[in-house]
Amino acid sequence: CALPICRCRETIKLQPTSANLKYAERLRGEILRKIELNTFDYREYFPDSKFAHGGRKPLTVAEVAQTWLSTATLTQATRRVYRSGLDNHILPIIGERRIADVSYSELLQLVADVPGSAKSRNNVLGLLRCIWRIAHLDGTIPVDISLRVAFAAHQKEPPDPFTNDELITILNKIEERYGPEIANWFGFAAHTGCRPSEQIAAEWGDIDWKNGIWRISRAKVEGEDKSTKTNLVRDHILSARALAYLERQRQYTQMRGKFIFLSPT
Repeated sequence: CALPICRCRETIKLQPTSANLKYAERLRGEILRKIELNTFDYREYFPDSKFAHGGRKPLTVAEVAQTWLSTATLTQATRRVYRSGLDNHILPIIGERRIADVSYSELLQLVADVPGSAKSRNNVLGLLRCIWRIAHLDGTIPVDISLRVAFAAHQKEPPDPFTNDELITILNKIEERYGPEIANWFGFAAHTGCRPSEQIAAEWGDIDWKNGIWRISRAKVEGEDKSTKTNLVRDHILSARALAYLERQRQYTQMRGKFIFLSPT
């Protein structure tokens, strides 16, 4: 072979007895034979060696998770949710394990032991797949075993919407107890079905009064501006009731700035 030969020194932690020396000699012969046949797997004989992992230190699940979390492009709110999932369900169980040593059956059991719904288990599996993917792409593990763990099927409960009479009763009670601005918020939400983060970010300039259209192009989560959940801009045709709540809201915030809804407290 034209490639240079690399010699690596490894230590077997055995007492230098006659029997152990004979064992070491046989082991050396076995390794040399496998090298000759090109079937030698460094990890099989010296799993703790840095040479078993491309000359790098074997990484733990916690170390790979930290690398992924620190480099992923996430909002602060999403990062907190992921951090919670790691701290509560993954790191206490396998965090200190070398990621290359974690088996498929262990991942299967970890996901199965997550309390709650199938969706909760799928959320944890999603985190595991992110960690294992970066380890695989980085060459830390040869195979991404997390892909073999299937997401659980789960069915959402069907919606049970309020009737118009129920909605009117609710909104009247809200206005009576909390005032008209809070009622405008919930009335607009009820008659548009938008995400709360999109309604928080709604600006007066987004409203096409002539055509009754609200252009939804941004969201705000815990004070942080972001794109919509689908990363798409969309035009929402406003119903007469939704427009009525906007008209009521004008007197409270239109002269105070660009945002339609501001907390009165």
